[in-house]
Amino acid sequence: MVEDILACGGRVTGIRGREKGSAAVTETAQLVIGADGKHSLVAKLVRATTYCRKPVLTMAFYTYWEGVPLVGGEMYGRDRRMVGAWPTNDGLVMTYVAWPVGEFRIFRSDIEGNFLKTLDLAGDLGQRVRAGRRADRFRGTIDLPNFFRKPYGSGWALVGDAGLVMDPITGQGIGDVFRDAELPSGAICAGFDNNSRSMGRWPATSRNATGKLCLCMSSPRGWLPSARRSSKSNSCSGPW
Repeated sequence: MVEDILACGGRVTGIRGREKGSAAVTETAQLVIGADGKHSLVAKLVRATTYCRKPVLTMAFYTYWEGVPLVGGEMYGRDRRMVGAWPTNDGLVMTYVAWPVGEFRIFRSDIEGNFLKTLDLAGDLGQRVRAGRRADRFRGTIDLPNFFRKPYGSGWALVGDAGLVMDPITGQGIGDVFRDAELPSGAICAGFDNNSRSMGRWPATSRNATGKLCLCMSSPRGWLPSARRSSKSNSCSGPW
């Protein structure tokens, strides 16, 4: 778990963290990537600026079912409602519903009833779900902000929800993650390749103290400029 960022002269040079129950360790890197979600510690510590901020628009609830026939993902847009269903691991199906955030209290007054009524708006999905068995509790949130963060700086970059948070109602976020994963990985490899051809063949997903990249979590998203190796050694490793 990352606890702090190391920096020298305004440039991020690594991280400090620990495994549960273990002593703190430090890892140095030429590039620290924060892929630690919309409440990103890395973004907070480097003071990444936000822009294009929009208010919370929807609330969302989801749960998992077993015994529900589903060939592929399904999405339905209805009047002031959104419904989604996707096959997941171990034969489970995840169903998701979204309402306007202003109706959160109404939905919470009867979570299961309102959830199933919303599924009934999506063809026979409600019937298929009722024929199965719910395998998890209902989980919901109104913590669905919309904003961009500046995704890079001196020695650091942000990917995944750390760099861009989108309301999940359109289902576009996960698609953007995979699409944009090619941009930072390509830029990183191209930057390191200036000094080592082998770096160009290295998948930009994990390097630690002996490498040049420190990935704090895992969920690629966002654009990165070319990462270039410094010709100067850097012994500074103070906290951010």
